[in-house]
Amino acid sequence: MAHGPLYLELARRLREGILQGNFQDALPPERALSEAFGVSRDSVRKALDLLEEEGLVVRRQGSGTFVAKRATFRTRLRGFIRNPPSPLP
Repeated sequence: MAHGPLYLELARRLREGILQGNFQDALPPERALSEAFGVSRDSVRKALDLLEEEGLVVRRQGSGTFVAKRATFRTRLRGFIRNPPSPLP
């Protein structure tokens, strides 16, 4: 991971993954994210707190962290803008 607070770098990477559509409905559990990125669970929680404040994820105690509907819409909108339909003849 890059220099600076680990949770900020993790939040950045998860944000990119969400906006690119890499997570369809749910993010992996905190423990799996901690192991995959080599950070503490506290860092994972802080990163998820940021993403929740941004409206990208919704956290449900006992159920997990889910991609917010708004984030899914933004992802689709970005894809539409990047790949605009061809003009009509």
